Amino acid sequence: MLTTTRAPGRDLLGEQCPQATFSGVSDATYATETHSDDLLGERLIGAARLFNNEQLVVGAHFGSLSFCLGKSMKKTFALIGTAAAALMFSGTAHADVGSGFVGLSYSNGNPIDLESVGIDGRVAFGSNIQLDAGYNSIHSGDLNRWDIGGHFFSRSDQWLWGGFVGYENFDASGGSADEWTVAGQTQYYVDKTILSGNLSYSRTNALGPDINTIQLTGDARFFATDNFTVHLGTGYGRIDVSGSNGNFWTYGGGAEWKPDQLPISIYGDIGVVDPDGGGSNSTTWTVGVRYNFGGGSIYDRERHGASLSSPRGFLDLLF
Repeated sequence: MLTTTRAPGRDLLGEQCPQATFSGVSDATYATETHSDDLLGERLIGAARLFNNEQLVVGAHFGSLSFCLGKSMKKTFALIGTAAAALMFSGTAHADVGSGFVGLSYSNGNPIDLESVGIDGRVAFGSNIQLDAGYNSIHSGDLNRWDIGGHFFSRSDQWLWGGFVGYENFDASGGSADEWTVAGQTQYYVDKTILSGNLSYSRTNALGPDINTIQLTGDARFFATDNFTVHLGTGYGRIDVSGSNGNFWTYGGGAEWKPDQLPISIYGDIGVVDPDGGGSNSTTWTVGVRYNFGGGSIYDRERHGASLSSPRGFLDLLF
């Protein structure tokens, strides 16, 4: 039987964390998902979730580190809806705005079965700036996540070099957890292939000690046609908390297709966090639909428009 036990304490939002044992057994009161092994080799980083009528408890462990999240406050769809509308408007109302998209998505995972519904968007301004924004309602709004980021770059016929600054917030009753990320980014263009790389540093303010994450990731995107693309990616990362540390691999892939005469595309992605040292893998899959603006094909968007991904840190490994 898969079990994880956590002692009482304060959660990252300042609320009391109850003593709990997660047994992998569900009954009329509790539905639990657990990890039995480390997600980062010798030290566990993962999530054990306990749902009941009052709270969503998320326990994340890294050496001696643990925290939980309380029940969320009201959803913030109005804020992200306004941002999405602004992205769509800017894509059609300003001549200096390039291609981009606004999308809706659904995500779930294994062994952590935690549903997430999200809205996100990207838009390119001129030839040197890209802005991103997103919102996710996790477990029917028990936890709300939103993010915003900016990319600043120089792009030629063959290369792109640039930087990224992003902010991510997880919101529940009593407070929130914050994460900042900075990254260097590059892309190389050859025929119908785009090779991308990110080197990122993230700092998460969730407890007393900050959680520091460094990742190096790469992605290869191939175009069978201008409106059908598949991509494969991998990466290596390290997390450090007050002198305790652990390493992990990430890998995954996906595909996107758009009818030639319509601005709507559909896509699917899968991602895996694999601990260095043989712990339990964590898998997340996503399906979604995008409204593409600015004209052109998916290839045009990825080659000349809003093509850069947004690197994230510790919190994304959990959710």
